[in-house]
Amino acid sequence: MKVIPIVIAYFPDVIQLNKNINQLLVSDYVSSVIVVDNSDNNSYEKQTTDSNIIITSLLDNKGIAEAQNIGISKAINLGCDYVLLLDQDSFISSSILHELVSIHKEITGNGLKLAAVGPRIYDVFTNKEVSPIIQKDKKSNRNYDIAKQIIASGKLIQVGVFEDIGFMESELFIDGVDHEWCWRAARLGYSVAIANNAIMPHTLGDRRINILGYNFKIGASIRLYYQVRNFIHLSKRNYTPFYWKIRNLVGFLVKAILYTFLSDRNVRIRMLYKGLIDGIKGKFGRYE
Repeated sequence: MKVIPIVIAYFPDVIQLNKNINQLLVSDYVSSVIVVDNSDNNSYEKQTTDSNIIITSLLDNKGIAEAQNIGISKAINLGCDYVLLLDQDSFISSSILHELVSIHKEITGNGLKLAAVGPRIYDVFTNKEVSPIIQKDKKSNRNYDIAKQIIASGKLIQVGVFEDIGFMESELFIDGVDHEWCWRAARLGYSVAIANNAIMPHTLGDRRINILGYNFKIGASIRLYYQVRNFIHLSKRNYTPFYWKIRNLVGFLVKAILYTFLSDRNVRIRMLYKGLIDGIKGKFGRYE
């Protein structure tokens, strides 16, 4: 049984990334790791000599979806059974990987069509589990829960399901890619699951700010463009959950108010507006 992890990198910390990769290479399931580098140079490739790390330097930011698709295609051609999608700062030990594989086998052994299984996510800023506020996961048993969607990082996928579900939607570029794939899978009768005993720390946003006693996550301003634009695109689709549409609509209104407290408020409001206009116009791809 063969698992190929696929790490999407963008100007990575070489030492930290290779440390994370080495944790995966300890596993009996893993003999090689694919790194798809979205950076505009091949610095990581030049600094990495491990033959077990297969590097594709794109020399341009093609977006997370396209990079994932390139990695998935390469992994399938190498004859793997599963792919494990990861961000460059994701840390998954061999024991977590083994738990994901075990839960995947348990669920499919029970006759459920499974698109993917992922770990429980803990936010490194708050040291708390990330869990839905509105749409709760469906409790299945003590080993796993069935979810509406899971994030890309830590997602274990049996490669055969790509024939039914398809690859990631490259035109979305970044935000919403992971959720859209899960919803598309659900439309075809597949489920996604969370392994309760597989815990992965993950960085959500770039930093936190406190306003009136509440902590808010803050990411790069350019992400607002993709979030709003892709919200418009995905809201038009009948397989996108209604609760997600409402939650994000309210969320963007709150963000518009929140950003008036930030020093770069003008840039952020402009990104919100540009994303709205391009979403209405039907524009996809990279921000220009």
